[in-house]
Amino acid sequence: MGDEVEIQRSIDALAGGGTVMLDAREYQIHAPVVLPSRVSLVGQGRGATVLNVAEGVNGIETADFEKLTGSNKWL
Repeated sequence: MGDEVEIQRSIDALAGGGTVMLDAREYQIHAPVVLPSRVSLVGQGRGATVLNVAEGVNGIETADFEKLTGSNKWL
């Protein structure tokens, strides 16, 4: 179990949508984080917030919508 549990709890607490702010640190992801529509996952910038995703794991999965959009690949 990694940091995905903490991140998923924060996402799940936003029933109607909102933003989950991630601190500037490295997160270890060992299972998918499910991101529903109207929820944003925002970090502190490139190199500051890092998601280390375990091999073979889809780090971010989407729910309730067809595609994931964003301004760039960096949190």
